[in-house]
Amino acid sequence: MLSVKRREFLASVTRTGTVLGAVFLLFAASIFPVPFEHMRLWGRSHVGFFYEWALFPQDCIDDLQHKISASLTLSSENKRLRLENQALNAERDNALQLQVENEHLKSLLHWSEIPAFGYVTGRVMGEEHGPYRHAVLMGWEGASKPPAVGSVALDMHGLVGRVTEVSPHALRILLIDDKASHVPVVGKKSASHAILGGKGEEGGLELAYYAQGAAPLEGEIVETLLKDGAVSGIAVGRVHYEGQGHPVVLPFADLRHLSILRVVDYAPLLQVAPGYMDGKIHTSHKRKKAG
Repeated sequence: MLSVKRREFLASVTRTGTVLGAVFLLFAASIFPVPFEHMRLWGRSHVGFFYEWALFPQDCIDDLQHKISASLTLSSENKRLRLENQALNAERDNALQLQVENEHLKSLLHWSEIPAFGYVTGRVMGEEHGPYRHAVLMGWEGASKPPAVGSVALDMHGLVGRVTEVSPHALRILLIDDKASHVPVVGKKSASHAILGGKGEEGGLELAYYAQGAAPLEGEIVETLLKDGAVSGIAVGRVHYEGQGHPVVLPFADLRHLSILRVVDYAPLLQVAPGYMDGKIHTSHKRKKAG
């Protein structure tokens, strides 16, 4: 049985020897790395098997945890997709029901489908100014089908004019401020019908032939009216009174500086609309008179 002093002395010697041995091994490994590297590989090859077995339970637990997490994620995703599918089915049924109701209402109204219309876009190549003509030339080469005479010309702001001549490479567009231009229009607020005419060399647009007591309002927007080959709903400009009973229209389009124009051929629409109007509105008037 060793005394306390001897045990303390032995412990201190052991600690000191262990530290010195570790320092010596590090110093030797830095000077002679190859033998120590072989020793490390040998120890790893013999101890690695036991290390893998020691980690096997942990790997199994991690794999099981991953599978459980994936299963829960798939379950929640499946639930979400099922709810979305039910919502989509409900929307589809609602859309089908609305489609059936729409077809039924169309049959009650004797609905007539309006055919599509074509358009071409081009750049203004030149202007024609004179005492009796204010027109521009627009190139249209490359379009599959030429616009018809009477097609409507627009810019990004509103109505510009109508096509009067068509050639293989250009269109002549009579502007709305020409004296020969007469466009049926309606006030958006007052619902006042009038004829919009150009002033020619004087420049500007004036309103005429509106009903007494239904004059256009100052500042209201005027649009084209479905009449005499014109198409309704195209914005032209705003009403301004230059004097008592003298309404003019300030156009949205800058007729003096035109660049890019779009010419729209409303011929298919005009072929359907008058027949539709005659067949429905006039019939209803006759029924009211008969009643």
